[in-house]
Amino acid sequence: MQLAQNKSWLARIAACLLLFAIPLVQAQGQELRRRAAFGAGFMPKDSHLVIASVSPGGAAEAAGILPGDILLRVGDTAIADAAQLSQVLRAYRAGDRATIVIERGGKVLEKAAEFKPRPLETSPDFDVLYNVVPVEGAPYRAIVTKPKGAGPFPALLLIGGLGCYSLDNLPPDSPYRRILYALTQKGFVTMRVEKSGEGDSEGPACKSPEADLQLAVKRSVAGLRALKSYGFVKPDQVFIFAHSIGPIEAALVVNQVPVSGVIAAETIGRDWFSYNLEIARAQPLLLGESYDKVEAGVRARQLCNVRFYLQKQTPEMLAREAPDCLKQLPLADISYKYMQQVADVNLAQEWKAPDIPVLVIYGTSDPTTDEEESRYLVNLINSYHPGRATFTRIDGMNHLFDREPSNKDGLLVLTHKKEPGEFEAAILTPIESWLDQMTRH
Repeated sequence: MQLAQNKSWLARIAACLLLFAIPLVQAQGQELRRRAAFGAGFMPKDSHLVIASVSPGGAAEAAGILPGDILLRVGDTAIADAAQLSQVLRAYRAGDRATIVIERGGKVLEKAAEFKPRPLETSPDFDVLYNVVPVEGAPYRAIVTKPKGAGPFPALLLIGGLGCYSLDNLPPDSPYRRILYALTQKGFVTMRVEKSGEGDSEGPACKSPEADLQLAVKRSVAGLRALKSYGFVKPDQVFIFAHSIGPIEAALVVNQVPVSGVIAAETIGRDWFSYNLEIARAQPLLLGESYDKVEAGVRARQLCNVRFYLQKQTPEMLAREAPDCLKQLPLADISYKYMQQVADVNLAQEWKAPDIPVLVIYGTSDPTTDEEESRYLVNLINSYHPGRATFTRIDGMNHLFDREPSNKDGLLVLTHKKEPGEFEAAILTPIESWLDQMTRH
């Protein structure tokens, strides 16, 4: 989780999701205005983005933007890379207008653009519904996949890993999409609720202090309650699939809304503070760092962690008093309040009350956690509710469900020094088998 959190596959694809427009189709519950799509493909060049392609019928084509143009500004914001463009486009909805500044043949030109909507997710094999879930008075986007027919069907809510990203219209190679689609084809309704300020969701910006762990839990609670209310869902057969840091959220959620079981994949069992220090030691050693440097790094991390997680210093305070800590803490792509609240969670306390089945999954090529963490979580749950938690190990699976030969290879993928392997489809077997067992009555 520690190295994956800022540069995961989700972060890498986020900039691409907003850039292409296709005709909008109708979907259930389309009350929220869609986020904007630019309608062009880009390639980086000399600290700028060059228009590589223009989508027919998209906003860029309508504005007279051509392949080869250099994108300089959108509205009042200068654009240097795809991630920055993606961030800027989050402020726009379909139908909004903006001045696009480009360079063509050495001349700077201004183009008036009216943004088109992002494409909706569709499938020929099942229904994809776009619904709305209210959270703290704000509408959040919920994407539901539903088998054909009236049902009722068992259902599953996804709680994703750390970071700010959209879960809408996931690309074909997205592990989340592979898992959710496979389960839908097996007869399960699935739901994803966009994070605060991501995709079509309103609410505070995902990276803001207001988008904390408490708000994330409220989002999942609202999603579960909505999921149980659908006429095509069996309310007594609703599960959670939680990944990475997601099972920490799930432990809080199931104390508020009863579920039939939780799948916890690639996660931790101890408190975040202890885990964070152990991973700071384990990951550099995997990459061949000397033990003296590793131990010095762990000591520095410990001091930073005390400031941030225990003393609750803000990023502004750290910038004044301990600027080196800003490089070591997960503050770039997530709410700092979220992280501080995660560190306060007593997992043993949270898992004491819920008497539900839990499947814990660990992939042996995951460098962000280890088998001991997963087995600790299993033992923790079983100490309160004997036999309710089970453990499954998948040889060669990395943190993002890609297939890698070793932990070191997995770490190279997460640090962008190696391309990820194929999706490890072996994860589907224990998930489907466990769910089949849980719903067979």
